[in-house]
Amino acid sequence: MTSDLPTTSSSQQPPRPRRGGPRPDPFPVLQGLDRLRDFVHQRLERIEAMTAERASAPPADPSEREQDLRRRLAEAEERQGRIVAEAKRREHEWDNGLEQLESDRKLLAEAWERLERERVDGPHSGAAQAHRPAGPQPRAAAQPQAAEAFRPVAATEANDGVTHGILQQCQALRSDVRRNANGRRPRR
Repeated sequence: MTSDLPTTSSSQQPPRPRRGGPRPDPFPVLQGLDRLRDFVHQRLERIEAMTAERASAPPADPSEREQDLRRRLAEAEERQGRIVAEAKRREHEWDNGLEQLESDRKLLAEAWERLERERVDGPHSGAAQAHRPAGPQPRAAAQPQAAEAFRPVAATEANDGVTHGILQQCQALRSDVRRNANGRRPRR
């Protein structure tokens, strides 16, 4: 600690020795570092050459486990391809089925509407309208009367349970078609 205190010019202290003594000649040290650097560069070049050889050359004899893994990988890829193709095919079939159902629904709705019009207008309205002359018609003939509505009449021998069941199914189907058709129409 005494050396840390400032000294006055009157006190004489012996000169301090330099740390580390005299410096050695840097030339041999630099030569040693150059040789070390050359050695490291040579080792790196050899390592790079070895990795290039290993990467370019196929494995000499793949092991049995490696062959098994490659075979399984090929099978899995093939299976995945089949699954994707099957999914696309089913999706296409589904879309076609939906289009067909929508088309059938529209045709059925149109047929029911025509049937309803014929029922309301009467059985011979299509033939009567074709034979009517064009021009003003009497007011009474223009408005259909409720009594003129077409009502199919079944003969008594055909008036059995099967016929009634069929008629009830047709009426239920008609109401379902109307309800579904009205439900699918866009709201305004």
